[in-house]
Amino acid sequence: MKVLFVDVIVDEETNHILHISYIFYNFGQYKTLLTQSFDINLYHRAHEIFNGNHNYVVQNNQLNRILAILFYYIRLADVIVALNYEFLLKVLQEEAIRTNISMDINTSSYCISSVYKKIFRMPDDRLDNTDQLLYIIYQELFAISYMYCSQCTLLNCILMLRIYYKFTDGNDIEKIDLNVKHMRIHNS
Repeated sequence: MKVLFVDVIVDEETNHILHISYIFYNFGQYKTLLTQSFDINLYHRAHEIFNGNHNYVVQNNQLNRILAILFYYIRLADVIVALNYEFLLKVLQEEAIRTNISMDINTSSYCISSVYKKIFRMPDDRLDNTDQLLYIIYQELFAISYMYCSQCTLLNCILMLRIYYKFTDGNDIEKIDLNVKHMRIHNS
């Protein structure tokens, strides 16, 4: 089964993607097929300096390519995993409209936060801080005594991979595939 883990950081005012990462993982072979991480924030800052507003005239060709490739991998994947799938879908739809790219997502999805809330029966108000939610879930599942204090989307994808496998299989993927552990340590 091929699973795509996606994480984004967006501008709170404009909902533009500032950073996007994804990992394409094959659980049949326990092999990382692809890891990608893109910093789009530099483009947005340059346009803000030159245009002075958030209504960008020039299209972001890099983002066009990134989204086209991401949508290709979404079609190849059996499952898309995100911390908050509805939010991810909304952001991708907005960017697809802004960049005039067709978005056809028929792949099944897995939302880590909603599964976590069902398993641990947490009230929604406790988990309103989505910035720390992934790290809270990770800390509870893997009994770590420290917290990640990074907003790195690639690290988030690696943590989601480990959480997803723990939720679906009950085991730790790092004990089966040491490359996942190496990626996590390298990106921490």
